Amino acid sequence: MKYCISVLLLLIIYIHVRAQQLTPAAIEKAAASLEAQQVLTAAGKAELLRFARQEPLKIYEGIPEAALQQITQNVFIADADMIAQVPGRSRIPKALLDSLSTLDKYPWAGHGPEFAEEYYLYDQFPSRYALVNFIVSMAQYYAGEHTQDLSYDNNRSLLVKRLGTLFGPAMQPVFQDSTLSFDVSPDDDTPAAQRARVQAFRPYLQWLYVFRQAGLVHVEDSLPERYYSDGSHIISGITHLRFLQELTNRLSFLDKYPYIKQQQLKVLDTLQLTGVINESAKTRIIAGMKPYALLGAEDIFPYCATAVPIYMATDIRPYDYIPRNDYGRIPDTSLKGFTERIVGRVSRKVLPLQLTDLQVHQQRPAANGLYAYQEQLALSRSAKITSLTMRLNNRLYKETIDEKEFESWIRPENFQFLNHYMEDTGDDRRFFFVSGNSLLRYETAPDTVYLALLNSVQADALVSRYLFPRLAGCYNGSPGDYDYAVYPMEYFSMEERLSRREIDTILARCRTYNIIPGDTVYLPAVVREQNPRNVNDVLAFAAGYFSSRFHFNDLITQTQKALQRVHPAGKTVFRVITEDDMNDTGIWEYTFNGKPYRIAATGEEELFRNDLLVSSINAALNANGTGYTLIPLPDRQDALSAATYGEGVYILAPREAEQMIRFLALNRR
Repeated sequence: MKYCISVLLLLIIYIHVRAQQLTPAAIEKAAASLEAQQVLTAAGKAELLRFARQEPLKIYEGIPEAALQQITQNVFIADADMIAQVPGRSRIPKALLDSLSTLDKYPWAGHGPEFAEEYYLYDQFPSRYALVNFIVSMAQYYAGEHTQDLSYDNNRSLLVKRLGTLFGPAMQPVFQDSTLSFDVSPDDDTPAAQRARVQAFRPYLQWLYVFRQAGLVHVEDSLPERYYSDGSHIISGITHLRFLQELTNRLSFLDKYPYIKQQQLKVLDTLQLTGVINESAKTRIIAGMKPYALLGAEDIFPYCATAVPIYMATDIRPYDYIPRNDYGRIPDTSLKGFTERIVGRVSRKVLPLQLTDLQVHQQRPAANGLYAYQEQLALSRSAKITSLTMRLNNRLYKETIDEKEFESWIRPENFQFLNHYMEDTGDDRRFFFVSGNSLLRYETAPDTVYLALLNSVQADALVSRYLFPRLAGCYNGSPGDYDYAVYPMEYFSMEERLSRREIDTILARCRTYNIIPGDTVYLPAVVREQNPRNVNDVLAFAAGYFSSRFHFNDLITQTQKALQRVHPAGKTVFRVITEDDMNDTGIWEYTFNGKPYRIAATGEEELFRNDLLVSSINAALNANGTGYTLIPLPDRQDALSAATYGEGVYILAPREAEQMIRFLALNRR
C-alpha cells in the first residue's frame, strides 16, 4: 500500500512538472490578449511569437552582430552575478549556462542548486516566466534609452526606435514613470495611513490582471493581491517597472515550483534518515503540502521530538519589549517570565532542566545620569545594560540581553546559556532557532519560531536552499555585534574556545596569586558567556590587564593606570617626560617616583620595538619594591610569538606569578 501511494505521489509530481510548459495554442492566445489589451502592438505580438518559437527577431535585422554586442543590459544568472545580454534575448543560451556553471571561483562557485533551477527553466521553455520576462526586459531597456540622445550611435538609435513600435498605449505608465514614495515611520504609522497606501498602490496591481487575463499569471495565485491589501507591507517606493520586475521574479518562482518541491521532498527523506522526523511524520507532512507553498518550520517541527514552539501571539508579544530610544527598560517580569516559560517547555519535552536562582541585573548610570558607554549606544544601535543570571541543574550561567532599536530582544543569542549547558554536560547537540524560508516573497511572517535541539548531522540536513538556508544558532554574535561571536563551524567543536573546565582551572591559578578577584561568585559565568578563545581572554578580567598602542606615552600611561588598579593604596607614579614617541636625540625619558629613566635606541629597528621599554619599566618597578612586573602577552593570532610590534596586550601581575602566566599564555590552556 505504501509503495502504491509513493508511486502515485511521484506520478502527480511528474505531471505537475510538465504542466508548466505552455502549448502553442496558449502562447497564441496570450499574445492575442496582450494585443487586445494594448500592451503590445501587432508588431509586438509577432515578435513575442517569434521569441516563443525561437526564431530570429525582426528588431535585430540589419544590425551587425558586433554592434549588438555593444548594446546590452545586465541580467542576473543563478543568483550569482550579472552578465551583459542583448535586450530581448532574455533566454540564457544553454552553452553559456554550461560554461558558467563549471566555473569554480567567485561569484559563480557554490551556486549549483541555482544553476540546476536555470537548467530546469531552460528545459521548460517557453514558460509563463520566459514570455513575461521577454516583454519586461525589452520594456526596461526601452524605458532607459528612449529619451536619450542616441545620435552618436546609429545602431543603438535604430534598435530603440524599433522597440518603441512593439508597445501599445497600455505601456505608457512604464515609460512615463516616476517613483511613488511613501513616508512611513514605524512609530507614527496608523491604520488610516495604511489604508491610504493600499489605495495609492492599487494602480500598480493592474499588471497582475493584465497578464492574468492573458493566461501568463497563475489564476490560483492570489498572494500578491492579499499581500498588498495590507498597508504595513507598503513602505518602500514603487514604479510600474519595478512592480513588473517583481512580477517576473514571482513567475520565476512559480515556474520553478515543481522542481523546488521535488528538492523539498528529497530533503524530507534526509530528515527522516537523520532522525529529525520519522517515517509516519514524513507521510503526514507530504499529505499536508499546499499548492505553490514551500515547507517551513511550522510544517516540520511539530513532528520533531526535540523541538518546542515559541508562539508569536502568546509567547513573544506579551513578553517582548521593543526599546527605541530608551534602553535598559525591559521589565524584569518580562525577562524572567519568558525565560521560565521557554526553559520549562524544553524541560518537559526535550531534556530535563531545573531552572533556579533566576535574577535580573541592571547596570547603574553614573552620577551624571549617563551610562559609561552612552556615546557608543548612540553610534552603534547596541545596548548591553541588562543581564540575567541563573542556575541550570545547579550550574551557574549569565546571559547579557542585547537590546537593539526596532528589534526584539527575544533572539537566539539570548539563549546561549542553553548551548553552554550542553557543552558543559558533554552533550553533542546544540539549540537553534528555526523559522521561515527566504525563497518566499509574499507569504506573511511565520507565527511560530521553533527552539530545536539538533546534532551536527541533523543541522547540516536542515540547511538547504530548499528548506532553511541558514539556522540561527543560540550563540552570541548577532549581526553587527561580534565581540564574543561563535561561528557556525564552531557550534559543535570546542577546539577554538576554552571549555568550562579550562576556564575554571585558569581562574583558580590566577586566584592563587590574587590576579583575578576570588570572591565573585558570578565570575566563572561572566567569563564563560564571552566564549574565551585563549588565556588572554580570561586574563582580560584581571585588574592589571590592558592593551596599548606601540607608543611610548600610551604604554607608560596605561601601565600607571593598571598600577593604580592593582595597588590603589600605593604612592608609586610614572610620569612621562618626553612628549613624543621619541625625541630628536633618539631617547625616551620618564620618571618613576621622581627618579628619572632614559632609554636610548641604538638602531633603526629598535625604534619600533617595545621590549626595551618593558625592560626599563620592570627595572623601575623592581627598584622601587612594588612586587609587580609588566608582562607582554602573546598576540591572539600567534600564541608562540610575543606581541613586540604594533598594538599589544599586557598584564601587570605579582612577580611570583610571571612564570605561571607565561606558561599558560604559551600553551593556550
